[in-house]
Formats: sequence, structure tokens, C-alpha cells
Amino acid sequence: MLSASLKFWNGECMDTAYIKRIGFYLILAVLALALIASLIYHAFESLSDDLELMFLSETSDVEALSMKAYMSVEEYVISDSEYVAGISVEYVKGQNALVSLKDTVIRLYDSDNAQNLITQLEYLNERMEFCKKASDYAAKYSVARLNELIDKTENSLLSSEKNSDKNKLRTEYETLLAARSSKMGNSVDYAAIITSYQNEIKEIYSNLGKAVKEYNSTLNGAYFSSCDGYESKISQSELSSSDLQTVLDKISDEYVSGETGKLGKFVNLNSWYLVCSTDKTSTYYLKKGDKFDVELGSSGRICKMTVDRVVTERGYDEAVVVFYSDMMLELDDYEHYQDVKVILKEHKGYKLPITAVRYENGLPGVYVLRGSMVKYRLVEILSSGDGYVIVSGNVVPPEEGMSSLSRYDRVIVRGQNLFDGKVIVYD
Repeated sequence: MLSASLKFWNGECMDTAYIKRIGFYLILAVLALALIASLIYHAFESLSDDLELMFLSETSDVEALSMKAYMSVEEYVISDSEYVAGISVEYVKGQNALVSLKDTVIRLYDSDNAQNLITQLEYLNERMEFCKKASDYAAKYSVARLNELIDKTENSLLSSEKNSDKNKLRTEYETLLAARSSKMGNSVDYAAIITSYQNEIKEIYSNLGKAVKEYNSTLNGAYFSSCDGYESKISQSELSSSDLQTVLDKISDEYVSGETGKLGKFVNLNSWYLVCSTDKTSTYYLKKGDKFDVELGSSGRICKMTVDRVVTERGYDEAVVVFYSDMMLELDDYEHYQDVKVILKEHKGYKLPITAVRYENGLPGVYVLRGSMVKYRLVEILSSGDGYVIVSGNVVPPEEGMSSLSRYDRVIVRGQNLFDGKVIVYD
């Protein structure tokens, strides 16, 4: 009986130990399989994330109102009463030029060969100015600096859309090339060439003889050889007294006219107004005395201007806003009718695709890759456009333990299964 009990006990113990060993091996196998599965899962998860990264770049975006504007300036049309058949015109300062008070801008001649001689004068003056500028550049700049300016001008020329800009840039480009050539062993005696041109010009003037009439500038400003028919259409005295409908009618550029003065006009570029038509709701942002940056459509230049008058009337959806400036205009800025942009606000930050923005607890942020670790950074959305946002990363106080967005961060534009602290391998 005892022997049977011992056999039973030994067999039971042996079976139990065997089962325990088997169970232990099974647990080890399950753990190994789980580890392998986890490694495989994470490997494929990293691959399936299909991350798209981009480096941050600082940019700016603006909120602006677009308006149609009439430029009101002090201007004097030169009578063409002396301009008759057979009279030739010499534009002493050029057809469009900045002038000072009493500068001679036009001479009239009635000699038989006057027009041919004037054409030669224009060519010689143009070449002389070219040589003077090339000589100045050669003396002022090194070859390396000239190469930089040539590349910059070439890029501007390729991106320019306006023919007037292209002509200026092309002349500048050719001048820089001439200056570089002069410094690189192909020395040009510009002083001798300029002297030769000056002697030729003196001889032409002696052949032209005395001018029939001269016209001198009546102000410090600019001379323009052509008129568009819109001169003083809205005088500065009318700006403070005319009612809304009167001004709106005059802003309309449907009126078409030929030249009113073949000899051109003098324009005061030091004090000018923009008379703009807009919708009444836009005037909420524009109050008398407020200052704004205004982008001129004719040149793209930004001018600081003050709201001089806001004209609205009950029953009208349209309104008139008058801006004033005493900032001197450039020649390219001046045009009676042009589209302008009034810049209400400028946002400076980082431009990102809208897919980069993720929301955590209702707050916008982005994921960045620092080394192999994903980090979440809160951002402030400053403005948005078609498929993009402008964000600022300086929204988290240091004591909250989260660093701000850095210009050197790689932002995850597109990816899945992202969370703060995730380790990921990405090539």
C-alpha cells in the first residue's frame, strides 16, 4: 500500500514538474513571438508612417484691401501753342525726368536738319551716361562684387513683368558687364571716350543754332513729355468739398481723352493724394488720421500714407477714402489711375502646409523631428491662405516645460501614428 502510494506520488510529481517545464518553455516562446511581432510591427509602422518633412523658413503675409485709385497731384500742363509743323523738339532732360525749379526741359528748333541733329544728341547723351556709370562702377566695385550685382540684376530681369522695368534692368546689366570687362584686363579709357562725346555734342549744338523757344520747370518735381487727359481731373481743392457721388463719378476711368498737351507737363511729386473707391464695410478699418503702408500698383513700391478723409453716405454701399502723403514719389510711381493695396496688418512667422497642423486638447501645434524623436510644439496661427498657414512658435512660456518652435526644426508635414516622444527612424 505504501509502495503504491510512493509510486503514485513520484509519478504525479514528475508529471507536474514536466508540465511546469513545458509551460515555462511555452511562456518563453510566447514572449519571444510577442517581441518579434512587436519589432516587426514597429518596423512596418515606421515604414507605413510615410513621413514628409520640411525645414522651417521665415516668411511674411499681409492682410490688405485692394482699391482702385486716382492719383491727385499738383501739375501744370505745358501749352503747345508754339508747337507747329516744322518745329523740332529737344527733350533736354529726357522725356521723363526729375527736375529742379527753372531747369530747362524743352528747346524748340526750326532749322531744316534739326530733327536729325536732335536724334544724334539723344544717342550721344545716352552713350555718355552709359560710359560715366560703367567707369564709376569699375572704380567702386571689385570683380567679385560686380559678379554678385550681375547675377542679382540678371535674376531681376528674368522675373520682371513690366517692359519699363525690363528696359532699365537691361541697361543696368549691360553697364555692369562693361565695368567688369574693364577690370578684367580689357581696360577701357572711359575718360577719353566721354571727352570725345562731349566735343561731338558741342559741335551739334553749334549746328542747331539758337532755339526758337525754351521751357523751364515751374517747380521741383518731375517733367513728363506726355499727357493722358486725366490731368487735374480731381483737384486737391475738390477733395475736401465734393460729395460722395461727385467723387465716385470722377474716380471712374471710363472717360477717354487724347493728349491735352503735346509738350507735356510738370508734376509736383512731393505732395500727393490717392482718391480710392471701396465698399462701405472696408471703411471700418480706415479712420481719419490713421497711417498705413500703401502698395502702388504702377511700381509696386510701398509708401507710408495718412487717411485724410473717409466719405460715406446713407443709401450707398460704396465709399471714398482719401489718402495723403508728402513722401516723394519716384517717376515709376506716378500714374493717374492705378490699383493699390492698403496693408492693414503684416504677419511674420513660418509658412507651413495646412496638413502640418495638428490639434491637441483643442490647441494647434505641429510635430517636429529632433534627431530620431518626435516632439510636439504648440503654435499660434497668424493667418491662412489656400492650403497654407503662417504660424508663430513663440506661444509657450519656458516654465511650462515645452521649448518653442525653432527655425532649424524639421516639421512633419505628413505622417501617421504620431505622438510626443515617439522614436522613429527616418532617412
